[in-house]
Amino acid sequence: YVLTGCVGLASLCYLGMSRATAMWQFLLLSGIQGFAWAGATNLPVGIMISNWFGPKVKGTAMSIGMLGSGAGALVWVNFISKIIAGSGWRTAYLAMAGVNALMIPIALILVVSMPSDKGFEVRVGDPSPEEVAKAGGVSTQKTGITGTQALKTSRWWFQWMAAMVTMIGASAFNSAYFTDLTGDKASAALVYSGALGTMILGKFLLGVFSDVLHIKRTAVLAPLFYAGVFICMALAATNMGFTKGMTLFYMIGGAVPSVIPALITVHNFGDKEFSVMNGWMNMAGNVGQIIGPTIAAFVFDVTGTYRMAWIIFAVLMVVVALLYFMSNISSKKQIEEFIENNMEDEVMDASKINIADEEEFEKLILAYDYSTRKNSRYMVLEEEPEMVEKDGYRYPALRFVKRRA
Repeated sequence: YVLTGCVGLASLCYLGMSRATAMWQFLLLSGIQGFAWAGATNLPVGIMISNWFGPKVKGTAMSIGMLGSGAGALVWVNFISKIIAGSGWRTAYLAMAGVNALMIPIALILVVSMPSDKGFEVRVGDPSPEEVAKAGGVSTQKTGITGTQALKTSRWWFQWMAAMVTMIGASAFNSAYFTDLTGDKASAALVYSGALGTMILGKFLLGVFSDVLHIKRTAVLAPLFYAGVFICMALAATNMGFTKGMTLFYMIGGAVPSVIPALITVHNFGDKEFSVMNGWMNMAGNVGQIIGPTIAAFVFDVTGTYRMAWIIFAVLMVVVALLYFMSNISSKKQIEEFIENNMEDEVMDASKINIADEEEFEKLILAYDYSTRKNSRYMVLEEEPEMVEKDGYRYPALRFVKRRA
């Protein structure tokens, strides 16, 4: 019902905008519409996907769920542009209100929040009972930490800043620049909608990459494609041929804001309170949406061109990649918790640990590196350990104990 209410509220705002006669009315309705839009687009989609799909396919499922924005943009931009050209902007707002309202009965009839509402006991892509038993009997359904606990970690703020900075650049990507370059609104709309349309494939690919390559790698690599988008936009000022390169880079880069934040949140903190944390990540994007156009407009007013703004945003996308990289670095506290959680009788025996994935293997390596430091609370017993080969990983059967004073 929250989704339905937000869709209805957004439709009413568009209806009000079609009748607005003063700037303050637009500002008021836009503020309300922005709030409603958050509860009618990426936020509910991310929550429902987290509720319905487990870790094996979450990336692919998230990307498929977000395909609608790319497909919708491809049709929507041209549709609204034609209405404005033929009947004026007031009619365009009426059309937006009407099309948006079509989602109300669809949401009421088709949206199901939890698998249990339809009699399912597990999510699609959750581990089988055999896999759960192999992992030591620990289920991955709705595991993780609370939102309050996440706020106390550095990795949360790294990923929050990454989401905000991403939207600083993403929100400034619009058709006005291409109108200036081509001098023709129809040609500009074609370039702009063409780039948006590539996200239909791009979001799917980004989700698959996240499942296959691991989200922590994808989160670092994908923003670099967005940097390529802005570099091509800057170069297009002298050669429109670079818009082709921009479109190709946008296929992956443009999908970053809607796919990566949700997946990195689940990876870093689990989905125990995903709804709360996903809302906070959307807030980061909203902050970025305020800053981005402001920067672009300021640069244009000062220099008379957007080129410097695109260069700034390209650099910011590299910063996004670095922030996501930092959000995946295990802290000293996390390494100590890994050792403590795997201790039996005050000894952590690496041969008895279930190394189920690359992240656990990485923590074991970091635990050894940490144990060699003078200020470490732990040490490795001096002995000749045997080599362990398990689940595709090979490592020495080191034994960790607390360092004596």
